[in-house]
Amino acid sequence: MHEVIGNSVADPAPRGSKTTGSATVIALALSRGHIEGAVVGGDEVLTLTHRRVAPSVGIDEFVDLALDCTTELREHSGRLGRRPAAAGVVLAEDGDGVNGLSPFAGEYHWRGAPVRAWLEEHLDLPVTVGHDVRAGGQAEARLGAGRGSRAFLYVPAGDRIPAVLVLDGHAPEKSRFCVGDLGRLPTWTGAADTGRAERVGDVAAPRALGRRYEAAGGRAGLSALSVHQRARAGDRAAAHVWNEALEAFADALASAVMVLGPERVVIGGDYAEADKAYFRRLRRAVAGRTESRPAPVIVPAQLGLQAALLGAALLTRGAPADAEPPIRPRLLTALPSPPNTR
Repeated sequence: MHEVIGNSVADPAPRGSKTTGSATVIALALSRGHIEGAVVGGDEVLTLTHRRVAPSVGIDEFVDLALDCTTELREHSGRLGRRPAAAGVVLAEDGDGVNGLSPFAGEYHWRGAPVRAWLEEHLDLPVTVGHDVRAGGQAEARLGAGRGSRAFLYVPAGDRIPAVLVLDGHAPEKSRFCVGDLGRLPTWTGAADTGRAERVGDVAAPRALGRRYEAAGGRAGLSALSVHQRARAGDRAAAHVWNEALEAFADALASAVMVLGPERVVIGGDYAEADKAYFRRLRRAVAGRTESRPAPVIVPAQLGLQAALLGAALLTRGAPADAEPPIRPRLLTALPSPPNTR
């Protein structure tokens, strides 16, 4: 039995979300509990689908679900009169783009898993494998908030707070050690209450905010932005959790800025949806911690949760970093929702 606990179609692509090249490709992003897929044709994002998979599902079942998703995307592409020429897949753990292997154990114990071979056999298409953070950073460089920047730090905060430095439109691909985790840095933001340093990810990762708010007596199961809304409405517990998260996030960003010196920081993931007031506060907090050097511009990502998928599509095309600016999204078509169990 494959337990799918949710299936949804993503929001329409933000303004400017298109790729270069004329071929239709299948894009897939795999991470623990999530399978996201898209059909990208020419300059259009044609279809997007997102499945939430129960944590109890093992690696074999997860792979089967991913293969089923690619089958549905390919069939839907055919109904649209498009024939995919290739597929790109990005993993939450590092993938070997040459051999299509995942060298890290990662969340689903992918070590040595021949991801590319599985997909090529299943789809009978050439497949490119990459890292979701690097791919998302390159998509933002070519299509989103990183355009025009020679050096920016891409930080797609979610379950963790990963980061990658994108230089001249490219995130390093030759080493699996080029994507960092800012969430593992220490922060003393809550030391007055706890008497000790904590990991930034335990305080500032968007997924952590709901847990911390619940521990403070708040409602269970809220997203980071829901906690923010409650803070703005006068909820003292929510305000405390939100403010600590912002300060801890600023600690981590300031450390990265002092070491790497980016001219821009692009915040992706859940925080990309935060309001302008949040980004003003975050910029001030980081600037106050980096007084010895110019503070970078800090902006929300433009591609949202689609960044990794668009990056996967770009992996198959080798689009030049100086591609013409995109104009607008064109079309979004829903896939039929699968049954809850099979």
